[in-house]
Amino acid sequence: MSERASYAAVLTPPGRGGIAVISLSGAGADDILGHIFVKNIQGGVPKGQVAAAALQGMQLGVIKRGDEVLDQVVLCRTSQGFEINIHGGPAVARAVLELLASHGAQVLPADQAPPALSAAHPKWNNPAIGREMLSAVIDARSPRVLAAISNQWSAGLSQLACELIQTLLHGVRPAEQAPPLTSESLREAARTLPRMRRLLDPPDVVLVGAPNVGKSTLINALTGRAVSIVHDQPGTTRDWVREPALLRDLPVYLTDTAGLWSGAAEAIDQQAIDRARACAAAADLVLLLDDRAPTAPQWLAKQNVICVRTKRDLETANKEPGKMEPVPQFPIPISARSGEGLDDLADAILERLDLLDLDPRAPAAFTQRQADLLIRAADALGDSDTASDSPAKQALFELLGR
Repeated sequence: MSERASYAAVLTPPGRGGIAVISLSGAGADDILGHIFVKNIQGGVPKGQVAAAALQGMQLGVIKRGDEVLDQVVLCRTSQGFEINIHGGPAVARAVLELLASHGAQVLPADQAPPALSAAHPKWNNPAIGREMLSAVIDARSPRVLAAISNQWSAGLSQLACELIQTLLHGVRPAEQAPPLTSESLREAARTLPRMRRLLDPPDVVLVGAPNVGKSTLINALTGRAVSIVHDQPGTTRDWVREPALLRDLPVYLTDTAGLWSGAAEAIDQQAIDRARACAAAADLVLLLDDRAPTAPQWLAKQNVICVRTKRDLETANKEPGKMEPVPQFPIPISARSGEGLDDLADAILERLDLLDLDPRAPAAFTQRQADLLIRAADALGDSDTASDSPAKQALFELLGR
């Protein structure tokens, strides 16, 4: 980029929302704003153009195109230039970008805009991981997922790479590091990529079973809200209902489906059954529900299936005290109404999805770039934990973005 040029870019993701942030940087930024920004005083009354050099901190004002006011904005000076915060929607954002371009600013894609803040952690100097973290946390659906991603920037993956670099450069590892850093440490961090992707793109868990076995009641219990209609009449659920849920603060999608009839079904019921089977075929995990002893049918033979025995509360109510028969661990016995067994079911679901023992502090690759560089560094190290192999160092420096 030229030191004399000015650059503008939309920093916020594309969408229909009213809020957008536009960055303006470069040597000509002050001069451009001096022509188009009008500062407000008390009551929102325009004060008139002011020298942009006097615009420090945050300022309320308007962006004008000649005599036309495009939008009221909040202007913020940053270490890189300015951020223009607008609230008029995508059309206004485009108009402001066109106005900036007409005054000499070059409009850039968001990923090429100079960052307002450094993405590097002050301890690890890892701007590449920082930028990937900022991009990934948009998809974090729970505090635990946010911790798993952000910890790779503040510790985790960044700490692993930096401490191994120190070992390669100086032949010593941090005193507190145990076990010793080896190529296997890098490979283990790379192997976590599928798990981290499941955190950001939650897996699909589909509930199937005969009519009235408790699928809708269970999905309502697991999501914590009434997303499916519960009724004694068979066939209440005609089409699938997909809703997000948090199990142990980890996100999944739960899909309620129409009941699977054992005999001949009418045309509309057959369509519902076909859709239920299609959902199950595409699922990451299938919960097969029955209020007796569920057995997976042949068409589910290739699916990841957990059998769930429902309505445990009714079974308990119909038995005399002391006459309850023991229930085996599998199928998992639950009562969606009383909550019995739901914690065990949640653990079983997360275990099948390889999420149960998630440690947000452990080094973990959450992008393909990170995983590839970890494997490259591990291959360069081989079986040694002290080799000063330059390809390994280069891969780790690239991982951090130095």
